[in-house]
Amino acid sequence: MEWIDKISYVDNQWKLKVLENEDAHWEPLNYLSSLKDRCPPRPRRKLTSVFSSWKPYPSCEFAARAGIKQKLSDNHAIYSFNEDGVTYLVPAAVIIEAILRPIKFIGPWLFQVEGLAQFSVPSEGNRVRLSVHASSHIAASDGLKDLLTWVWHYPSAGLMWSSVYKYASQERINIDLPIGCARLICRGVSNGNVFLVGHLFISQVWTTEEPSCANTGLSDKTKIVLRPSKASDRPSELPEGEHIPLNDLEWESIADLFERGRADTRQIIDDILEKQATGIPWHKAQFRAGHWKNAHVSLRRWHQSGKWDEVCKRLSVVRGDQRNYPTGNSALE
Repeated sequence: MEWIDKISYVDNQWKLKVLENEDAHWEPLNYLSSLKDRCPPRPRRKLTSVFSSWKPYPSCEFAARAGIKQKLSDNHAIYSFNEDGVTYLVPAAVIIEAILRPIKFIGPWLFQVEGLAQFSVPSEGNRVRLSVHASSHIAASDGLKDLLTWVWHYPSAGLMWSSVYKYASQERINIDLPIGCARLICRGVSNGNVFLVGHLFISQVWTTEEPSCANTGLSDKTKIVLRPSKASDRPSELPEGEHIPLNDLEWESIADLFERGRADTRQIIDDILEKQATGIPWHKAQFRAGHWKNAHVSLRRWHQSGKWDEVCKRLSVVRGDQRNYPTGNSALE
């Protein structure tokens, strides 16, 4: 397994020290953008997580779980969080690449003093735009505009950006996490109830933080949509309609609507939500809790009793999203 041990300013450029087996070599910053290609496509986990629940994790314990024989320094931070009985271990480099994307274009400005001001220009009432110099190197996608607007107008997101350079100046790879929760797709290695995250895809962030200006230019000041900068950046396994499995909090919000004792109810609901999100025909969708006809019968029964409309209503509140969950007769299609 390859491991980024630290970052240093070598020969007038930032470079990453990469450990591989018993050897070490230096790579340019663009190495961060290749993390997704170095990570297996399966297994993957979809979930929503609150950044405040992410805690530092000892590098020595991570090395043991990852099968890294070399002794790791503490220069590369690792975070852990728990979701549905699984502990996720996420290296800081993976987080940086996931949030501050596309890193291969942002990197030169991210790792320098006052890089944000040189890279972009804020404008009240409109989303942040790229500077003249930056716009000659990269086209500003909607996702990049949302990211920069978030970083400029929300204090914890601004600290997140500047923290990357602060730590790099100390030869450390780390990032101060912002206030909010994120919709994630984790890819990596599953080891029992521990998941080692090698690549992270963050599509949206929700924040409870108040912006520093009254009009940020975002259509919803609580939601930041971090879309891929181009279609080829979208993971091939991510369907057009994205589905995040129910977490414990979401399930608890709707569990009282259903009879106790049926262990597969949660999975049936999750399968139905995935089918509806992706738009896959019933007979082609994957149903882990049994045959698709059984799921359709359950949905019809819940629709007739009014339970399904209540499920959708409660999930919208708990998830804080604006998606249109299919209700009424459209839910059965």
